[in-house]
Amino acid sequence: MDVFERLPALRLTPEGRSDVEAVVAREYFATIFLNNRELATLLCSPSSLDYLTAGFLFSEGLITAKSDIQTIEIDEKLGVIRVKAKTVPAEDTRYSSPRLITSGCDGAASFYSVRDAELPKIHSGLKISAGEIFALIKAFQHYSPAYLATHGTHSAALCDTKSILVFGEDVGRHNAVDKLFGRCLLEGVPTADKLLVTSGRISFEILQKAARRSVPVIVSISAPMSLGIQMADKLGITLVGSARGQSMYVFSHPERVII
Repeated sequence: MDVFERLPALRLTPEGRSDVEAVVAREYFATIFLNNRELATLLCSPSSLDYLTAGFLFSEGLITAKSDIQTIEIDEKLGVIRVKAKTVPAEDTRYSSPRLITSGCDGAASFYSVRDAELPKIHSGLKISAGEIFALIKAFQHYSPAYLATHGTHSAALCDTKSILVFGEDVGRHNAVDKLFGRCLLEGVPTADKLLVTSGRISFEILQKAARRSVPVIVSISAPMSLGIQMADKLGITLVGSARGQSMYVFSHPERVII
């Protein structure tokens, strides 16, 4: 299923008006059933739904490894994803009530409250120069055909200091990160001592996702939120925000960024 579509629109400019076809990002409802129990409905882009599902379950702490997943069955026509997994018991109230997640961009992307006490502090010797960060951001901004066509999607990338290794995109910033880490989980891509580059705001939920994958550096084109900064400092994560052009802000653990 295409991640964007063409819809009629009236275009207005100082020169006048014209009837056009605008390219817009496609939104899609996907309902996840975990061990035959309805878990959540995600508003997402209709691509890489297996990666999205695996990343979402891992981010929520419902699985801890690829081996916990027995099967993922996707019915694209119905928008239903059925997962059989070794997971929390059915009586666990943390996942006994299904929820509609209206967007993978808002703060409702996590089932739990702030649980950073459960996440170990990250120790990493990774170093990256400011110039390398700017080069990664430049490559990142031109990497997504869907964004370049619609300007309506978010992107996330796993990088080393020189290049983009794995890429994910979605209409929601949380979903983009879950797709990225879900692919890493299912394909056995190591994430420790790597960078997460993202287009979205960095809130504490994004920090949780990165911390669970032992990522020591997060770089965003957008600005971070206050809880995200506090959590990054506590968890030993270098948080770089508003990285674009030739400017960036380093909010926590600047020792990893070489000036």
